[in-house]
Amino acid sequence: MSLAFDIETTDLPHETQRERCKPFIDSPFVDEPYKDFSAGNAKKAETVAAKRAEYDAAKLLHESSTEQRRAEYAAASEIRRENWYADKLKKARLQAHLSQVLCYSVWDDSGAGSCVWADGDERAMLVTLIERITSKLDVGEHVVGANLIGFDVPYIYRRALLLGIPCGSLVSIGYGGRYEIHSNVIDVLKVYQGPEWGAIPPIGLNVLAACFGVDGKTESSGARFAELAVEDRERAEAYAIADSRIAWEIAEKMGLVETKTEEPW
Repeated sequence: MSLAFDIETTDLPHETQRERCKPFIDSPFVDEPYKDFSAGNAKKAETVAAKRAEYDAAKLLHESSTEQRRAEYAAASEIRRENWYADKLKKARLQAHLSQVLCYSVWDDSGAGSCVWADGDERAMLVTLIERITSKLDVGEHVVGANLIGFDVPYIYRRALLLGIPCGSLVSIGYGGRYEIHSNVIDVLKVYQGPEWGAIPPIGLNVLAACFGVDGKTESSGARFAELAVEDRERAEAYAIADSRIAWEIAEKMGLVETKTEEPW
């Protein structure tokens, strides 16, 4: 009984994310020293004195302006700090040390889908997901999905390492520490791309679904899935399951899996 699966991720607490980022170090304020006094071609004492007085007044004004700019620069440090972290964390949900699995969806050969949520216990959920996947792989069944090789499995592997969860047959470490994904894990995007010599630009799941005559997703909520899960869990669950269904149906069109039908009496 083969299955398709997909994971959705969300941020770790902001404090944890920042601890795991390269720390923000503000650049120092750059002072602009005022030019040295020069009397130029002046020879008379009174002319030199006048130029000196003019210079001293200008220098005092410059120093006052410098102190104001230094204060403004220091006051803006927090803004620069927040912008720096925002830039570093804009793709945090794709990085296993900065995010976590929020839920996973499956679609099996009975034509049914479901979604399992972490609900505060990511470790327990990942244990069940890995067991569910490896139970298929260990008996020669296929596990399919979209971008499994490019994202889902490597991400699960890294989260499992961080949480102390064995990956079983899903991932093995070969000679010289080489990382290998089980050969029965099928990524429909990779299958469509074909061999390296025939590499093509990346193609989206909805586009590939349309090419194979498969109904795609009706909304685009991937980037803000975690927010959608808070606002409307039912919609979020439908979105997650759709990913697995689409991958399954594409794999079926490719002749890689087959939906079972009940035998008539």
